[in-house]
Amino acid sequence: MLSTIGGQLKADAKSAGENVYAHMERLMEGTPIGSRGVLYHPFLLAGGERAPFTDPRARASYTGISVKHTQADIVRATYEGVAFAMLDCYQHMPLRIEQVTVCGGGALSAVWCQMFADALGTKIMTVQGEELGAKGVVINHAVVRGFYAGYKQAISGMVEPDKIYEPDMEKHREYMRYYELYKMTYESMRDTWKKRASLLNL
Repeated sequence: MLSTIGGQLKADAKSAGENVYAHMERLMEGTPIGSRGVLYHPFLLAGGERAPFTDPRARASYTGISVKHTQADIVRATYEGVAFAMLDCYQHMPLRIEQVTVCGGGALSAVWCQMFADALGTKIMTVQGEELGAKGVVINHAVVRGFYAGYKQAISGMVEPDKIYEPDMEKHREYMRYYELYKMTYESMRDTWKKRASLLNL
């Protein structure tokens, strides 16, 4: 999103002598859970959405914006939209999730990891190291070749935890209130996705 509508954020961060991600996180400190009613649905893939529902016509959107909203509200809504999308996937799984391991760029943000923990109501763990997708390939190979008896043993031997983020359950309850709105909003947009696709001959 920074490469399309984030030009002002980049400029402001540069003027303040900050990394753009640190700038965004500082910017949204005063914005409450729910981003004052702004919602972001992160259905950005050209092929639509694949989890927890499948719709090749689904597209990303911001809703609920008025003249009273600020840049900080939109930034926080963007972060929260990814957290709600993660929550949506786990809510559709037929089991209770006790801990989620996060890796990649998002794992570098303590603000985002804590948001994930609070939104999901479960522990979030980050791990040490880089190129963790490649490490996953190595783990698979090690199990197949018999170096480890199974994946649990392989992960225990090859993956080093970094940080644990504990959920704030009071915040979790607040996130769940807005999660209901998040779901209702995208469910109400299914017909608009269909209409858009027909207009564009997709």
